[in-house]
Amino acid sequence: MSSRYRRGFTLIELLVVIAIIAVLIALLLPAVQAAREAARRSQCTNNLKQIGLAMHNYHQTNNSFPQGKSESAAAPGFSSQPPYAGWTEWSAQAELLPYMEQAPIYSAINFSFCGGYSYGQIVNGTAWTRIIPAFLCPSDNNVAMGGAPSPGTGQPNINSYRGSIGTTTAIYWSSLTNSAGYASCQPDPMYLAGGPPGCQPYSTGVFCYWVVNGIQNITDGTSNTVGFSESLVGDVSNPSFFRRNNSVTGVTSAATAEVPDASGIPYTTVTMALQQCTQFYRAGTNISNANGNRWGWGAMSMTLFNTVVTPNSKQYPFNSCRDQCGGCGPDDSEFSNAQSNHPGGVNVMFCDGSVRFVKDTIGPNIWMALGTKANGEVVSSDQY
Repeated sequence: MSSRYRRGFTLIELLVVIAIIAVLIALLLPAVQAAREAARRSQCTNNLKQIGLAMHNYHQTNNSFPQGKSESAAAPGFSSQPPYAGWTEWSAQAELLPYMEQAPIYSAINFSFCGGYSYGQIVNGTAWTRIIPAFLCPSDNNVAMGGAPSPGTGQPNINSYRGSIGTTTAIYWSSLTNSAGYASCQPDPMYLAGGPPGCQPYSTGVFCYWVVNGIQNITDGTSNTVGFSESLVGDVSNPSFFRRNNSVTGVTSAATAEVPDASGIPYTTVTMALQQCTQFYRAGTNISNANGNRWGWGAMSMTLFNTVVTPNSKQYPFNSCRDQCGGCGPDDSEFSNAQSNHPGGVNVMFCDGSVRFVKDTIGPNIWMALGTKANGEVVSSDQY
C-alpha cells in the first residue's frame, strides 16, 4: 500500500510570501494614513465652519462680532492684585457658545468674573474646564490629552482655534510709536481700576481685547480678511523646545518689533525680533507648553493669534513668543502663530464664513495683508 507524499512550503517560499505581504502593507499603509488625515482635515474644516456660522449669527443679533477678550471685574478688596483681574477674562469663543448649541455651558458662566483666577476660578470652574469638541482639531494630537483639566491647573490644553488680531504686535502702550496695543488700557466696567488716560485698545485684525468690530469695519472685504485659524496646543508631556508647538517667554530683545502694525515697519525689524525668539527657543530658555490652554481664555496664544509669522514656519518654529515675563505663560505674547499638523498648510476661516486651506508657502506680505481688516491691500486668491 503506497502512501501519498504531502509537500509543504519551503523556507524560501515562506519568505517570499512574507515579503509580498510586507510590500502590500507598505503600499496600503500610506493610503490608509492619507484617508485618515483627509477625514481629520475635513472635521477640522467643519469645526471652523461652525465657528464662522456662529460669528455671523452673533453679528446678526448684535451688529458686531464678539470681543477678543470680554470685560469683567472681580470683587473689590483684592490685596494681592488690582481689583480688575484682566488676564483670564472671557474669549470670543465663550461669547459664541449660544450660537454653537452650547447654551447650557454659556449659561453656567458668570461674566462678572474672570475664568481662571481666584474668585473667578471658584465661580466659573465648571465652564472653564469643559471640553468642547468643536474647539478641538482631530489632527492636533496633543489637544485635550488626559481628559478634562481640574480648575487652576495648566493642563491639558483644550483649544485648537484662534481669532486674528491681524498684524498688531504691540501688547501694551508702544513707546516706539506712542500708541496703544491690543492689551492696553483695560477698560473697567465697575470703575475700580481704570487705565491710562486717553488710551484705547487697538488691533489691525477683526478681534481685539475689549473692542468689537463688525462687517462695517472690515473695509478690505470679509472674504479677504482672516477671522480664525487653527494653531497647535502645547505638548503637555514635553515642555521643551524640541516640540515646534511649544512657546517661549521673556525674550526682552524682541520688543523692538512691538508695534500697532507690523506691516507698516521694515520687515528686517520684524525678522530680527523673530530671530531673537528663535534663538531663545532653541536654547530652551523659558519654554512654556501652555498655549491653547483654554477655549475660554481671551488672550494671545490661548484664543488669539497674529498674522506675522507665516503658517507652520520652519524658520521660526515656536508657537508663540512673549517678550515679557520670563517663566510665565505665553498669554499676551508678541507673536502667536498659525500652526497645524495637516501636510502643507493650515485651515483658515475668513470673515465671510468661508474656510480655505492656506499653504505654508504663502508670502509674509500676503499673510499680513489677509490679517488686516482695513489697510486697503488687494489680495487675490491665487496668491495663496
